[in-house]
Amino acid sequence: MTGKACFRGTASQKWCFFRLLPRILSDVVAEGNRQWEVYLAYRHVVDIILAVKIPKNRIPYLQVKVEQLLELYTTQYPNAIMTPKIHYLNSYPKYLLKYGSVRRFLGMRFEAKHSYFKNIALKVKNFRNISFTLATRPQVLQAYEFSGNVFHCRVELTREKAVYKTELPEDKQAAIAKATQEETFSLVNIASPDSSHYHVGDVFVHGVQHDVPQFLKMIRNFVVCSSVMLLSQRLSTLHWDEHRCSCIAQACDEKVVAMPGSAVDFYRLDLDLYHYGNEYEVVPYYAIL
Repeated sequence: MTGKACFRGTASQKWCFFRLLPRILSDVVAEGNRQWEVYLAYRHVVDIILAVKIPKNRIPYLQVKVEQLLELYTTQYPNAIMTPKIHYLNSYPKYLLKYGSVRRFLGMRFEAKHSYFKNIALKVKNFRNISFTLATRPQVLQAYEFSGNVFHCRVELTREKAVYKTELPEDKQAAIAKATQEETFSLVNIASPDSSHYHVGDVFVHGVQHDVPQFLKMIRNFVVCSSVMLLSQRLSTLHWDEHRCSCIAQACDEKVVAMPGSAVDFYRLDLDLYHYGNEYEVVPYYAIL
């Protein structure tokens, strides 16, 4: 990209790039860099705005952070044009109090729905009465989806393998014994008991203590009597790395069994986990409030 070249990509791709930018550039950008401080301030505001649940007592804090961001931006880039999107940041605290989380009103959902119609229009290659085609196809698809076991909570499993508890290491046996007395069960790589996919290696927020998130990393998923249990390893949160916008954690020896749905709010799989050395880096999709 040179000059005023446009950064191309979909909204979701740009959001992903925005979140993972510290993973790409933080090692080559010195701490205290004024331009990087603008990104960090903007990142902090966006993480709060896009959070699933925002306590009311955090709204004044968001207002202060927005004002600090605008002041920092105008100071760092005095000749830059203030676009309406930047100006609208002042209105987010008011609308969050009035309507709740703005994630329910994201334009990305409209774009995702609209992309389905655009794909149909391209694939049918017939524009005779195209409006009738675009009106009928989604209804037929929805009728097909509703005709199945949509409301039946069927557990979907991937790479299922029957094992005895005695085949596992002692620390894992001890953790499983606290959850079930069964001696045989099925190990699976991916379990989908409630329309959410629990994959071995994923990490989720199991609790928040003193505003510090507590993480669990899934090491085994097993099924006992049609019930899914998540054998997990506890990660001890060391600190929040402001420069990288991520939590730094360390693996503990403790193994625990968690149940699907035990994650805090909606943070089941909305985390990216990176492992380097003896530490883990957890990158959230949005602020953990």
